[in-house]
Amino acid sequence: MMRRISTVGVFVLALAWSAPAFAQQDRAAAPQRHVADSQALRQAVADQQRTDAGNREVILDVLHSDRMKTVADRLGLDVGRADSAVRTLSSDELRDLAEPARAARTQLAGGDAVVISVTTLLLILILVVLVAK
Repeated sequence: MMRRISTVGVFVLALAWSAPAFAQQDRAAAPQRHVADSQALRQAVADQQRTDAGNREVILDVLHSDRMKTVADRLGLDVGRADSAVRTLSSDELRDLAEPARAARTQLAGGDAVVISVTTLLLILILVVLVAK
């Protein structure tokens, strides 16, 4: 009786020991399945880079406008420092700053509502300087 128990015990231990190896072999033999293929991932990264570049361009365009430079000089703020900060912003930060920058650029181009455009410019400049810290 004791011999049967030890034989069964050895068999169970051997089976338990080898189970992970069999599971790994099954995974290695099975084809890899991903939610998104590599082409879709590359395309998503490229799309995000284009979006970030466009957002960065809008923000820098407004930062380098004559009106923004005038406002920054009056407040004693360094546009060069803000420019450097824009180049290090994350995608989310670029998106958040690009919206008011687009509104400011539209107003600057059309000459609409000086009070609103100066307020928007100040908001952008202050946000960029705060993010830079």
